[in-house]
Amino acid sequence: MSTPRSSARSRSKAGGGRSTLFRVAVAISVLGAALTVFAARGVAFGLDHALPLVIMLVMGAASAGLRTRAAEEHVAFSFTAVVLLGSLVLLGPVGAVLAGVGAALLDARHRWSSDHLFNAAMIAFSTAVAAVAYRIAGGALAVDGALAVQTQRGWVAIGTSVPSLTEHVLLPLLAADAALFAANLTVLLLMRAPTAGEVRSLVVESLIYTIPLYLGHGVIAFILAVLWVPGRVGPLAALLITAPLLVTRWIHAQYAEEKRAHRRILETLVDAGTGPQGAAHADRVGAYAEAIGNQLGLRAGQLRVLRYAAMLHAIGSADGCVVESDLPAPE
Repeated sequence: MSTPRSSARSRSKAGGGRSTLFRVAVAISVLGAALTVFAARGVAFGLDHALPLVIMLVMGAASAGLRTRAAEEHVAFSFTAVVLLGSLVLLGPVGAVLAGVGAALLDARHRWSSDHLFNAAMIAFSTAVAAVAYRIAGGALAVDGALAVQTQRGWVAIGTSVPSLTEHVLLPLLAADAALFAANLTVLLLMRAPTAGEVRSLVVESLIYTIPLYLGHGVIAFILAVLWVPGRVGPLAALLITAPLLVTRWIHAQYAEEKRAHRRILETLVDAGTGPQGAAHADRVGAYAEAIGNQLGLRAGQLRVLRYAAMLHAIGSADGCVVESDLPAPE
């Protein structure tokens, strides 16, 4: 999913090491299991969900494997949220959590490390929170080949008109989407234990970058569910949805490469203007400036400009830069 820039590795470092990471993973796993049980009351999950579950797992694994991050931006591109939200409709709460956990475990980047397990626990927790929000909002589920809502008389099929689908699928999915975002952001803040400036910066970045992406994922998940069930497209709907997302990912990757090229050009200019020692000095100054900007709560674009300006400050100096002492660059 598209999230503010973070990783389980950085969270564990900021939160006090692997023991903290493990304790948080256990805590959110237990809480996620309880929320899943609450959301799944009266919802059957059986063999007829096997094929949709496998397809959702494949989509989730593809999203994790193709995950990319724009250089020097605080947003990573993936469509895991589409998989989780679509699974809420097609598989119900239990199936959605299984799809999320399975996709996280199939992600080969972490290779069964503590980070790997933490990410799986976090996805399970976030999906469970989203499932509760979806059920509270009256979201419809795929039951016997139709979208239906649970009432006191049992499962009642909803209409296929636009108002009906909007009321029982789209709006609940957007509510679940918001809950998914809030759960991710909450765990991130708790793990990082940020300063006031970092909290402000993270929240602002989330509002500017992440929320629009999450809303888009909610709409895409709605299209997936409608194509699959009322549209009678079935599993082919996954391909129709995934193909445009892969194109979007490719465009996102090209933009990231442009940013990396910009960075390399900047480093070349600094090296040419100040020499190797000056370049190392400029890189440290840029890191210090970015760290100070983080404490002040500057946004991602402002931090990038600040770092570039700091790195370029020594160009034009006749004698180059004086290298600082062996102080480590800020993390």
